[in-house]
Amino acid sequence: MSTAQTYMEKLRAQREKRVAANKAMANGESFEFLKTEALPPNVPLWWPKEAAEIQIRVLPYIVTQKENIGQNEVGDAVSVRRFKVHYLPNKKAVICPTTYGMSCPCCDKFNSFSKEEKTAKGSPATKYKAKEFAIFNALFRIADESGKSKLAVRVIKGGYFASWKALMEEIKNEAGVKENAKYIDAINLFDDPELGYWISIRCNKASVAGGGASTEFMQFTRTILRWKDPKTAIPEAVYEKLADLDKLIPPAPSADELKKWFGFDGGEVDSQFAHEVDAEEVIDEIPMGHTAETEMLIEGEEEVPEDAIETLAEEIVEEKTVEVAKPAVKAEKPKAAPKAVEPVAEKPKEDSFDDSDFDNF
Repeated sequence: MSTAQTYMEKLRAQREKRVAANKAMANGESFEFLKTEALPPNVPLWWPKEAAEIQIRVLPYIVTQKENIGQNEVGDAVSVRRFKVHYLPNKKAVICPTTYGMSCPCCDKFNSFSKEEKTAKGSPATKYKAKEFAIFNALFRIADESGKSKLAVRVIKGGYFASWKALMEEIKNEAGVKENAKYIDAINLFDDPELGYWISIRCNKASVAGGGASTEFMQFTRTILRWKDPKTAIPEAVYEKLADLDKLIPPAPSADELKKWFGFDGGEVDSQFAHEVDAEEVIDEIPMGHTAETEMLIEGEEEVPEDAIETLAEEIVEEKTVEVAKPAVKAEKPKAAPKAVEPVAEKPKEDSFDDSDFDNF
């Protein structure tokens, strides 16, 4: 086989990936810092640009990398990865060394400022602040007019406090309700493929405590935990679509590199990052890797062009509705209300999917 043939075969194999990258650049979304080439086919990153209502199942992945930021054992099931990034003056993001348990000169610099300086808009402290992100696998359910549902796997990527932390707070509060005391295990099994449950989330732009009155960005603003609904097991074919989150997070730069890029020790900022930018914009308005194709699939507002490389048929699978028969109730005299049946006692049942539907999922 000639070198030319090998080269062309490699280009063809990466054609869809290159088209996606070119689209992102054309749409001004070229600042993605995660290693998106490690995503499974047809599974992009997702974060809403506009208000949206979504239904998701959070699903864990199995750790395969011995070196990982959570210090988990290979074979452990993990649902989320948290990491921090710094934005260079050209808006390019780099992983904060603290993600991997190392010291960071930028974080040290930020911590040297007073509390007032850290929070003041336009403060020089802002450019040294790390932003914390969370990524996790989610199965989306999108209902159509016929009553059926379409499923699509996405890796949700958002600010930690705006996404994962907001979800965990809701779960904590739900489990803390006195009447739910005996259902704590059922509530905390939200990410279990068999005993887990669907979560309805509203995404809106809103301010956040500590972010300043004028600071608004997209976040989870309302969450409904559907743990009382009948349990539905996730089809095994979905598991192949779950991303290995550890493979998405790049290594962190060295302390010397960060010092050079940020002009530490009285030196000037490296020439390739020398122009001025708005610190608030750098922290809160970096594109999240959300693409037009993803928006169409989740929100259903537009149709995918006929000549699109990834057609809707290749990205979705129909979920057949499973109806739960209601038992007949004999007429009888009024009596004391029966005790509530614990949801966790119900045997989980799989959705009646045909696995062949997942061939092009």
